[in-house]
Amino acid sequence: MIRQLIIEMSLSTSAKMLGAGRGLLCVSRLSKHTLPDLPYDFNALEPVISSEIMQLHHQKHHNTYVTNLNNLEEQIHNANEKKDISKLVSLQPAYKFNAGGHINHSILWQVMAKDGGEPSKELSAAIKRDFGSMEKMQEKLSAATIGVQGSGWGWLGICPVSKQLRIATCANQDPLEATTGLKPLFGIDVWEHAYYLQYKNVRPDYVKAVWKMPPRLPPLPALRDFIHLYKLRAKKILSQNFLMDMNITRKIVRAAGVRDGDWVCEVGPGPGGITRGILEAGASRVDVIEIDHRFIPALQHLSEAAEGRLHIHRADVLKTCVGEVWRENGFPSASHWLDDRAPPAHVIGNLPFNIASPLIIKYLREMSNRAGPWTCGRVPLTLTFQLEVARRLCSPIDNESRSRISIMAQMYTDPRLVFSEGISAATIIPGACFVPPPKVDVGVVRFVPRAVPAASSPFEVVEKLVRQVFHYRQKYVLKGLKTLYPEEIAEDRAHELLREVRVSPSTTSIRLGVEEYAAMAASARPLPITLDSLASLPNAVPAPYAYAHCSIMPSEGMRLRDFSV
Repeated sequence: MIRQLIIEMSLSTSAKMLGAGRGLLCVSRLSKHTLPDLPYDFNALEPVISSEIMQLHHQKHHNTYVTNLNNLEEQIHNANEKKDISKLVSLQPAYKFNAGGHINHSILWQVMAKDGGEPSKELSAAIKRDFGSMEKMQEKLSAATIGVQGSGWGWLGICPVSKQLRIATCANQDPLEATTGLKPLFGIDVWEHAYYLQYKNVRPDYVKAVWKMPPRLPPLPALRDFIHLYKLRAKKILSQNFLMDMNITRKIVRAAGVRDGDWVCEVGPGPGGITRGILEAGASRVDVIEIDHRFIPALQHLSEAAEGRLHIHRADVLKTCVGEVWRENGFPSASHWLDDRAPPAHVIGNLPFNIASPLIIKYLREMSNRAGPWTCGRVPLTLTFQLEVARRLCSPIDNESRSRISIMAQMYTDPRLVFSEGISAATIIPGACFVPPPKVDVGVVRFVPRAVPAASSPFEVVEKLVRQVFHYRQKYVLKGLKTLYPEEIAEDRAHELLREVRVSPSTTSIRLGVEEYAAMAASARPLPITLDSLASLPNAVPAPYAYAHCSIMPSEGMRLRDFSV
């Protein structure tokens, strides 16, 4: 079955539509082309095609073709009146491009459907006759469409003479009928504006999604009604806030990169807002870890609707090993740590503010040791934080928001505020989107583990050093390093360490990059603490004593007169 994006036109109705399409090429000064209305809402095709893409595609791109086409026809009309043949010739490429864009997109909106379904019996029979099966037709059209060089379209068309179905591709906005003589039945737009915001430059994933829609959830009560149904209330003492806007939850899931067939662990699902978005995105297995028993019935309701894809674990996320959960259930495709492509797995969470920092430290420790979910490869991690903490995690060098957690996060991952490329312009989630609304806004950070961490030293050594340096963030870095050593040798050892890594003693913590901290951790060798080493220090107490006759304690013991001071 083709869900959502379907061949909705039968062989007979397609001819009528293209007859109307040919009318677009009539140059008239009296009639203007207009942007056709979408027969559904912008978000009707989610999660396959996002509301943002649909709005830009229809309101911006298609509208531009219509505007340009009207302007060109005005120019053509004037050139005809003046019999300016050179002008007419010069306008033809632009006219072909914009008229083709208007024709192609007018067809596209009609062959996309929000409810899914099967093609008509007549069209199904023709597909089976000419391709053998629906699946073979999909494979051939997908391969041809993916292979389009640059921008263009993949089409399923019908020859008006032989009545046979054929697959064709057209470059740019060349219309199918004018280019090949085929009448279009179904088209796939592979201009990047049709998919880049959601699928980046991975065209095969987009084309695959057109045909193989992920399983959708059956109709469920609205999230707000869901909360009232189960009488759920956020507990202030647990820093709980429910994210109610499903558009935002879906946006978080898209930013996390969840795709059809992926495995996802969601920490702190609450009433299941983000959980719904994950299931809608087509995840084949979703494990949710929730400690609050009040949310379990609501999550069980979702689990029943998800037909076995949602698994509930009532547990403390700080004490739960996600990797064990996945391994026990047969995680399908762990990848090598150095593979460029991440494994088909994700950890996602809208966390209570009071556990966000301890949890990210736990996960960073597991990343450094390749433990927990990171036994499966470089699994990306997407978490919500107070906006101040989110910006701190991604803070650059010499920024006042830079802190211990900035260094630790950037030492082992590449943290990015999602929805935007830069920190200052980052899209935030307003506190008003939550119930109850917190007094702060929220940011979403996606962590991609580094293939090679910046630090080779044990995580505990790095964390200890960074913590001590940032404990005196307003002081010189020397001040924090001295606290790592006994007072008697602190000055010498701290200066020695800074000389080795070529860092000025008078710099401050926020002016150092992760490379400098990694180098300091590597040079901060543990002290060989022994009784002899302590006894050799100035003013050692007790003073060093030597046994007068032998260096080994005799089994029968010793007398005081045998010692020499």
